[in-house]
Amino acid sequence: MVDHVVPATRTEVVRLGRVDLVVDVTDGDEPAYLLVHGLASNARLWDGVVGGLRRAGRRSVAVDLRGHGRSSKPGDGYDFPTLVADLTSVLDAVGSERVVAVGQSWGGNLVVELAARHPERVEAVVCVDGGFIHLRSRFDDWESVWDELAPPVFDGWTRDQLRRRAKARFPGWPAWAVEAQLANFGDKGDGTVEPHLPRELHRRILRELWNQDPPRVVSRVRAPVVVLAVREDGDPTGKAEQVERFAASGPVRVMWVDGHHDLHAQRPELVADVLLQAR
Repeated sequence: MVDHVVPATRTEVVRLGRVDLVVDVTDGDEPAYLLVHGLASNARLWDGVVGGLRRAGRRSVAVDLRGHGRSSKPGDGYDFPTLVADLTSVLDAVGSERVVAVGQSWGGNLVVELAARHPERVEAVVCVDGGFIHLRSRFDDWESVWDELAPPVFDGWTRDQLRRRAKARFPGWPAWAVEAQLANFGDKGDGTVEPHLPRELHRRILRELWNQDPPRVVSRVRAPVVVLAVREDGDPTGKAEQVERFAASGPVRVMWVDGHHDLHAQRPELVADVLLQAR
């Protein structure tokens, strides 16, 4: 695996009232690829994919969503309609009329919403181990969702401790991908770190995901949808059933692959190849 993949991008700040969204843009042929990260993640995890798209002469737009990475962290606006509006504002600001909308995990659910609400802006959709996530098919009530999916607490952790943890969790990953995982955290100024996404906002986003019905959303999508679904040993989360229901509800093609949930960081060459064939 090639380790040096950090692409040449320009960073733009899209100002939406009191919210600043940070976007990394590369030049290239249209339509662009809009790259949307997952919950509590950040745009840097797309670096390897961006590099692959750039080598193929394609434009990309990777965004840090509100509450994440380098973007503002307002106390509201984490519902799907507002986040979709954020994405269309980003596309307007960078001059991309139509895109291949790509999202990982929760970001996949978000780009499916984008395609359903703004079909004129989306040429195709690619969901990287997401889009189909339907919490109500897996949990009986909201309290069970939070009990199982609440983020770990990292009080008192240093960046070096996080780096050692990441290297142990992601063996064989290139250094850039490990550092991209660490970019989910900011420095507190006392030698320790904290997640960029505050715990309460994480909870609020999960609650919005709990209320979403992905099969219903994708039934309104007219653009082709590709799902890159990562196999799970024993399927402990019922992923296969969620994917099947999602695929039966819209213009969806499913590709099952081996890898990690953050497939775009682990296997960026594979993801980039799928994106280049998605249109």
